Amino acid sequence: LPPDILAQLRSPIVALVHHPLALETGLDAEQRARFMISERAALDQAHAVVVTSPLTAATLTRDFQVKPGKLTIAEPGTEPALRATGTGAPFTMLTVGSIIPRKGYLGLIEALATLSDPDWHLIIAGSPEHDPAEANRLREAVLASGKRGQITMTGKVSNKELADLYTRADLFVMASLYEGYGMVLAEALARGLPIVCTAAGAAAETAPDAAAIKVQPGDASALGAALDTVMRDKQRRAALADGAWAEGQRLPRWPATASKIANVIKSTHKVRAS
Repeated sequence: LPPDILAQLRSPIVALVHHPLALETGLDAEQRARFMISERAALDQAHAVVVTSPLTAATLTRDFQVKPGKLTIAEPGTEPALRATGTGAPFTMLTVGSIIPRKGYLGLIEALATLSDPDWHLIIAGSPEHDPAEANRLREAVLASGKRGQITMTGKVSNKELADLYTRADLFVMASLYEGYGMVLAEALARGLPIVCTAAGAAAETAPDAAAIKVQPGDASALGAALDTVMRDKQRRAALADGAWAEGQRLPRWPATASKIANVIKSTHKVRAS
């Protein structure tokens, strides 16, 4: 938000930061610098700042000069869900998120070319509307891969449709280059899905080692090797699934998250009123 507009507001400002825009993938140097300046100035005017992960809190303190005393960590809530059943015929991998460069879908398509088992199906559930150019690049990459019949791009789906996709999946995969929390990872954990993901930002914290094989962002070769391992090794896959299910039961629920944010807002207004 433009700092000059925020300066006109009479009520105290509570900022909710999931992912600083200056850290978005695909920005040029001028755009990144402009967003850094704008976001620093906006956050400086906030009376309190709520973030969705410890990593984002550390990032705002280090790179955006937000004082630690202004920060509250409120991890997003995750609703309880039934455990995924999967089918295994074919081995179904699910990835969820809008089709934008930061999600690393092009690298995922590259990784799939290295799989030793040909019997698989990838479902990409995410809106192509946020970045039409990236969506076109992804469609072209799918065609060029020669695996068009094994890769489904669903576009935007309803909550019910998404729940069904999670239930039928055998594996959750996330190739993101950066995440401020990784809500889709939490949703996969809640369903006991084994995970292969990148250690991208806060995603490394959201998905514990007991539930996920993690690789460095942008490393398609390592991502393919991890996928291959989980597909071939049923015992390893079962262990990851059990780890995911156990972690999913410990995730914060929305009432707890909402309570944290509500307390920040109440405290801020009390301070302003006094």
